[in-house]
Amino acid sequence: MVADLLLRTLRHVVETLDQEGITWAVAGGIALSVWDHARYTKDADFLIGVENEDVDHMLAAFRAAGLQPKRLPPIVTVGQQRFVQFLYQVPDTDFKIQVGFLFAEMDFQRRALERRRATAFPTWDEEVFVLRRPDRLQAIRRADHQPSRCGCAAASDSRLDRLLVASPRVRLQRPRRGTVADLEGGVS
Repeated sequence: MVADLLLRTLRHVVETLDQEGITWAVAGGIALSVWDHARYTKDADFLIGVENEDVDHMLAAFRAAGLQPKRLPPIVTVGQQRFVQFLYQVPDTDFKIQVGFLFAEMDFQRRALERRRATAFPTWDEEVFVLRRPDRLQAIRRADHQPSRCGCAAASDSRLDRLLVASPRVRLQRPRRGTVADLEGGVS
């Protein structure tokens, strides 16, 4: 039941994003399920590319499409990251589904949007864009030296570290072996 409501919400939001010309990719639990990292989720998360001057227009378009802001003011800023959460009342039901939008404002997030992957959902004719596999997102984030989580990978950092080490495309340099004197600053 929740899965059906979630897919109906996802389709509605995707149609709205496309109508508004917003670059987007499904993130969070739904994107992870595409990569065989299925987990229970009851919300829809998106990474979106919206310029600052277009934010008010985007918020108005979402409201016109039946998405209600979860809080006012709708945009939340944590550190350098902005996001907004809406509730969508699925038609002909009593259920509301949360929909989150993370603004792609950092370089690694913009590159993640550029590298999004088109996929198909079983009952859809349209393409659905999802973020790349979580280990690839982690590699992008590390390349940009971003210490914060990108908000779109649900696996723990230690799990992603193991995925990176196992990946044949990522070469990690091992630190040279040192001595206690090295740690104490005796030898450089």
